[in-house]
Amino acid sequence: MLDYETEVLEVTSKIGYNKSEIINKALKMYLDANKELKEKLAVELYKEKKVSLGKACEVADISYEEMKELLHKNKIKIRRGPVSLKDLKTRAEELAEIL
Repeated sequence: MLDYETEVLEVTSKIGYNKSEIINKALKMYLDANKELKEKLAVELYKEKKVSLGKACEVADISYEEMKELLHKNKIKIRRGPVSLKDLKTRAEELAEIL
């Protein structure tokens, strides 16, 4: 951050505002104003397996079909759920261990 922005955050903290909340709101406003960035973030998060297809749609603020097209355009394979009963059982066992 620039010195000015750092100073502003320090002062807002002193007068009773939460720095994290201010940063989060500023980031949200920036993303809301930049559709291309939201889509790139969604693609990258999906590519890195940090979000599901549904969550990627939320991040990009686009429909499921639009997200699938965006992933295809970026040559990213869409992940599917278990393809066999064995895969499904294995996944269920993994989840049961977590819970």
